[in-house]
Amino acid sequence: GDMGAHLIDQPYWALDLTYPTTVESASTSWGGPPNDPASYPAAMTTKYVFPARRAVGRMPARPGVTMYWYDGGLMPPRPPFLPDDVTLPRVDGGGVFVGARGILAYEVYGNNPTIYPKELAARAERIPKTVPRIEVSHEENWVKACKGEGTASCPFDYAAPLTEVMLLGIVALRAGQGQKIVYDAETMKVTNNAAVNAYLTREYRAGWSL
Repeated sequence: GDMGAHLIDQPYWALDLTYPTTVESASTSWGGPPNDPASYPAAMTTKYVFPARRAVGRMPARPGVTMYWYDGGLMPPRPPFLPDDVTLPRVDGGGVFVGARGILAYEVYGNNPTIYPKELAARAERIPKTVPRIEVSHEENWVKACKGEGTASCPFDYAAPLTEVMLLGIVALRAGQGQKIVYDAETMKVTNNAAVNAYLTREYRAGWSL
């Protein structure tokens, strides 16, 4: 629920993802969840499956997307099209879009996006920029938006679903190693494992309920 905001944000925004239908998580640390609910795992992986979407207005139909999360030093298999002398970022993290004709790799915060193979990168360079760039830090952007001096680059109506998706990976981990949860976004419930729905809310103290 923390670094995912800086690493999952890019595909979530660019591919206009919504909510996954299924989530699976596994931990390599037996000292962390689901065995020790007071701690987080030393390393874990999560698989999110997002559904296909039909055409709406001028937005064309889009196929389903499978997204994988690796942390704690775990790394994905080397993606196709990645040159042998190039390594994926390990220290602060990053991400990779895997396509049929090439890949786009980026560092944490989406920095230094690079397309492979080179001939595909050359074609991408000719595409005009249409998305406004944020020229200040995200902290300053947030403060300016609060003061009415601009628009937040990550407003609540975008950040809340993004965070919900990230945290579903932890809910899936609570379900147990190798277990898949099926998520119904409309009701905000896991439909195949009622026990883990307890992790989707909390009992609020008097005066603090929502």
